[in-house]
Amino acid sequence: MSCTYTKCSSSFYNRPIWNRAFIWLKRFRKRKGYSIQSPSAFSYARYLILGKDQYYAFAPLKELYNKVQSNKLPRKRYELLFRIANDMQAKEWVSFGETGELELAYLKAARSKIIHRSCNLDSLLASPTEQCLFLVNSEFLTIEETKKSISFILAHANKKDILVISGLQYSKDLRVFWKSATQHPQARSSFDLYEAGIVCFNPSYPQKCYLLNY
Repeated sequence: MSCTYTKCSSSFYNRPIWNRAFIWLKRFRKRKGYSIQSPSAFSYARYLILGKDQYYAFAPLKELYNKVQSNKLPRKRYELLFRIANDMQAKEWVSFGETGELELAYLKAARSKIIHRSCNLDSLLASPTEQCLFLVNSEFLTIEETKKSISFILAHANKKDILVISGLQYSKDLRVFWKSATQHPQARSSFDLYEAGIVCFNPSYPQKCYLLNY
């Protein structure tokens, strides 16, 4: 698959502060995952996605983060990727869309031996994933490329894999597609962070999409 990157300027973090405040207040009751009834989903949301645990690796990574002057997300987004990769003991990381310096640094710090494969559906078909972190950066993909990437992952993911999609606010069309993706038979617990989404494939989790005030 050949990717044509189309950088999106409508990211949540580029919105006016009043707009971000409105979205935060709208999801206020979803803070800390208190509305989640499933113990396993609550634990994943409360202690991993919304967790505040610090790691020794975060100090040097923070220094690197401060040196990068452009094209970066808030630091907590990279720390979230670190926690997800570390928690699932990821062996592979497959990215669709542009991979940034900070993304690479945080994931390598979490799992030094992680194997990175980039945006090639044909090669993935011949090589099944194992404890794989799929990362779809829709800000650098067209809508159709994003949909095709997500559909492929949903069809081929294993129970120990995790899917992270960034840029859910790229368009209303993508937002609608995200909702349908969370209802795919392979998808179990999904977490809607507004600008990003996380899908777990563990069959022991309930099939439900949870809104979080991230």
